[in-house]
Amino acid sequence: MIIFEPLNIKHKDIYNRYTAGKYRCSEASFSNMYIWRKVTNAAVAVVSDMLVLRVYFGGHYRFVMPFGNRTNTVKCVDALLEYCLQNGYGLEIIGADTEFADTLKAAGYSCTFTQDRNVQDYVYSSEKLASLSGKKLHSKKNHVNKFKAEYKYEFVPIDKTLLDNCINKTQLWMNIKYDGDSKKYSQELDTVKCLLENFDEFNLFGGAILVDGELAAYTVGERLTEDTALVHIEKADTDYNGAFAIINYEFANFLKTSFKYINREEDMGIEGLRRAKESYRPEFFTDKIKCKFQ
Repeated sequence: MIIFEPLNIKHKDIYNRYTAGKYRCSEASFSNMYIWRKVTNAAVAVVSDMLVLRVYFGGHYRFVMPFGNRTNTVKCVDALLEYCLQNGYGLEIIGADTEFADTLKAAGYSCTFTQDRNVQDYVYSSEKLASLSGKKLHSKKNHVNKFKAEYKYEFVPIDKTLLDNCINKTQLWMNIKYDGDSKKYSQELDTVKCLLENFDEFNLFGGAILVDGELAAYTVGERLTEDTALVHIEKADTDYNGAFAIINYEFANFLKTSFKYINREEDMGIEGLRRAKESYRPEFFTDKIKCKFQ
């Protein structure tokens, strides 16, 4: 019998046992899935020695691509099909990579496969983000140079002494951003606070821009694989022209000696966010195939 438990902090070790260092997608990050658990209603189970995350949104249950020993994929999927049949809904697996989808095709499942552009992670060259060289990134370099000329600033790694300041500033910035939309404000602020309050627990790292000692921007990420860092959040005071550009640039320079790639997650189909992420010229997108069983 499969029993899904609501995702909580006690699942961190088992989650990481199945995912750590093995996948370049953002769903492989426990901290990423944990901070959004209230929004996605995330629940977890181990099925046929594979880690399965069940989420609920849009009125439907969905299952994130199982993580673990890929030789168990068919056995795991068969168990999930039986589970869904018993519970009266169809099986839909999201966030699948090409290897997983090919395994399903080879096994002969009656299934439709759709690459979901809205949730594909943007993966960038850390070296290119750090240099911003070439015509395609010329405008980004201009924003950085303008910030450098206009403000006296320093980039500092985030430590415990900055965390409370980051949370307090986020409250102010989010209040301006959402201007009365209390649901979105609370939802995003909850995820940010959850991330920062577990900074050490999740083995996170980050950086901040201080202008004359005042926090102007910050960002937080983690190691996803040996060569890839994952950026969870990036926040800035928009009263400083180019604040987002400078924190992106400085953090890339901070990461480039340790990571070849930087995963900056998906755009969720939000037009403005898509334009912004595309403008930095990603090296590639992660696969996020939706597998809907008939």
